[in-house]
Amino acid sequence: IPKAEAIAIEYPGFVQDTNKALRTLGGLDSIAIAVGTKHYLKLKLRPEDRTSHPLYGERHEQTRLLLRISRPK
Repeated sequence: IPKAEAIAIEYPGFVQDTNKALRTLGGLDSIAIAVGTKHYLKLKLRPEDRTSHPLYGERHEQTRLLLRISRPK
């Protein structure tokens, strides 16, 4: 089994539009900074509202197994 790293983010809600979900997390750059520097990940449910307070996510390192299962068509 090849070793690879992956990042999983538990999002508090149903994600229908991944671009909007990434925008509420500050974009890919903010996610990369939070992962690389062990800072908190900020979630702004209303990113366009400057008075909106962010929710902060903590980082937890875990070892997991990711399986991809497909069935022939």
